[in-house]
Amino acid sequence: MDLLHYAMVGGMPANELPDEDQQTFLQWYKSLSESHRSYFKESGLHRVIEIHADLLYENAWQTYNKTFPDKQISREQASRIVSSTFSCLTKIDNSRAVRNRMSLQEITEIIQTEGITARMVGNVLNVFREEGNSFIRPFSTDDPATHVLQPETVLDITHESLIRNWTRLKSWANQEFEYYSTYLDFKKQLDRWLESGKSNNFLLPIGPLAYFENWYQECRPNASWIRRYSEITGDKASELAQAETILTDTRDFLKRSARKVAVTRAFMRYGPKRIATGFAIVLMTVLSIYYWVDAERKQNERVIETVRAESTDLLNSTEVNPEVKAIYLLTQERYEPGSLIPFLDGLEDRRRLPLATAAFTS
Repeated sequence: MDLLHYAMVGGMPANELPDEDQQTFLQWYKSLSESHRSYFKESGLHRVIEIHADLLYENAWQTYNKTFPDKQISREQASRIVSSTFSCLTKIDNSRAVRNRMSLQEITEIIQTEGITARMVGNVLNVFREEGNSFIRPFSTDDPATHVLQPETVLDITHESLIRNWTRLKSWANQEFEYYSTYLDFKKQLDRWLESGKSNNFLLPIGPLAYFENWYQECRPNASWIRRYSEITGDKASELAQAETILTDTRDFLKRSARKVAVTRAFMRYGPKRIATGFAIVLMTVLSIYYWVDAERKQNERVIETVRAESTDLLNSTEVNPEVKAIYLLTQERYEPGSLIPFLDGLEDRRRLPLATAAFTS
């Protein structure tokens, strides 16, 4: 590789090129996008692999969409596929990131995103397997059979120099190791709770709960991810079934712990003054509704008492005919069953007979 091309891949500063090459480099540099130019703020041998890998990562979604225009994916989907794949293909051993083999199907199951299939994951990763971009094996060669990865194909990072020199990959590996370490701590708490018969005394206090909830939201573990890190033995189906049980218990453990500290969280979030104010407003609203309903009820009772008093006067009046009085007495009988006979018994015979007859005929 000549010096000009060496500078174009970030291996050396452009100002160290011969004058004629500097002009060529400058013209080429001006044609680059702003994001591409940013890679040349620092140059050197250690940057060659990093710049190369970063450019493949940043443009993976565009590369895929140009190759498969009828099956477009978003930049976020491509980024998740690439980052998850390289996280699966690395592990931390003695505080150092090393290679870790895994099949395409296992990687896809850990990604577990709707619409993302093993074929799609393989097609996105193809750019890292092509000649000149040989970061993942098996490589893509002139043989058409190598152009499509099968679900059972085992993937592997080509060389550990990629892990050492690609900052983004080291960040993914370290983040994955943090997720794994946190999971081990969480699993101890989960096992204690399960061994206690899911006792409330073994639920998480508010501090650890917040920590593990953040881990769950960021890591987004699924059964395949838990299967990778859990000491589960058996065939794949039984291992996934056990991992699914652990995942269900995990969600239940976090949910019950959150319910237990709900009041404490409310005080921490809103403060006692705001909660007291809110409670006072609710209490005043409830009391206002109660007093309004009570006032309406009392007002109705007063109206009924007034009507009854006036009706009594009308019953004693000689100007009201017996038929009208009988209608009132029958209505009162429905309102207060058993009131008609005692009322008639209390009248004189000359007043009782017409009213009784009118009530009977009505």
